Amino acid sequence: MRQGLCGAFALVLCAAVACANTVPPKASNASAPATADSGALVSEGTLPTGRQIGDYALATSGAGSSRASGIDETLLFARNAGLHFDVGIGFTLESLTASAYPSDPAEPLRLGDPTAFRIVVHSGRVIMSADELAALLNRYSFAFEGAPLRRIRITTRDGQLGFAGQYYRDGWVDFTMHGALEVENPQTLKFVADEITVAGHPAAELLAAAHVELDDILDVSANGVVLSGNTIRLHVLDMFPPPAMQLSVRAAQVRDDGVVLDVDDGVDVPALEPTSDADSYVLVQGGDVKIMRTVVRGANLELLPIDAGMRLNLSLYQYRRQVVAGYFNFERSPREVFIARIPNLDTLGSTP
Repeated sequence: MRQGLCGAFALVLCAAVACANTVPPKASNASAPATADSGALVSEGTLPTGRQIGDYALATSGAGSSRASGIDETLLFARNAGLHFDVGIGFTLESLTASAYPSDPAEPLRLGDPTAFRIVVHSGRVIMSADELAALLNRYSFAFEGAPLRRIRITTRDGQLGFAGQYYRDGWVDFTMHGALEVENPQTLKFVADEITVAGHPAAELLAAAHVELDDILDVSANGVVLSGNTIRLHVLDMFPPPAMQLSVRAAQVRDDGVVLDVDDGVDVPALEPTSDADSYVLVQGGDVKIMRTVVRGANLELLPIDAGMRLNLSLYQYRRQVVAGYFNFERSPREVFIARIPNLDTLGSTP
């Protein structure tokens, strides 16, 4: 059954590309189920040469092959979309403009392998809810044997970040910390605790009177998280699972809905809107992109929620399941584009 779906997916892309070079059919936007991949299909996308978007020229390496055109860069645009690495670990892209680059310039951007590409964020606003930040710390940053912290809980209230859990010192001890979150530099956030409790007892004044800081009694060093004095530093380039990300944080605020980061690296990329009136989407523009086992050169893809009015939640690690359960369209107006309408992962049940 899976092989049959793979073949159907290949036929959909082949038919769409054929439509771009022949007399358009009367129903050019008829949909078909999106399916898993089969073989090594190379398809020409709808972006002319895949090299220029407005006044913005995509990076090229010249390392072309039968599988790749030598164009290193693919632009990503997102609005009001969830991006997840694993269950619970992720964030909301209120807005985002970014570039993605394959690790090997001679290969296309392989969406199925987050370790095979990196993302450079140019501008946008990212929101991590308290639960998402707690999941990141519990399931990634401190998910190793001998981790000094566990059962971490995060709260975001009244402009303050709350950090609670257990630390190990001759046994597991409950702690809480509250304080402000600030931008120390474009790649580092700092959380300075001004309220501390240990085993349910206020400890900030006692520590200060004894000239003792938290790092004197607790060694915290994990993926992107370091304790220095009473300050926890979050190194945003190292905090997240693959793909590697490069971003420059210009402002941070703590709101009731989570930690909000405004990102800007000074690179001006022309805005791109979806062909429909969707307010939740991820657009993939330019370069070579491998979806399943199909390589689209000069990519022009739109990822939308399968139901209008829903928010798109894209899983980087399980996007194949979403694509298989969704639908692909090829549309010509207002521009030629492949459109994938996909369900959210939480509607698909457990992994088969």
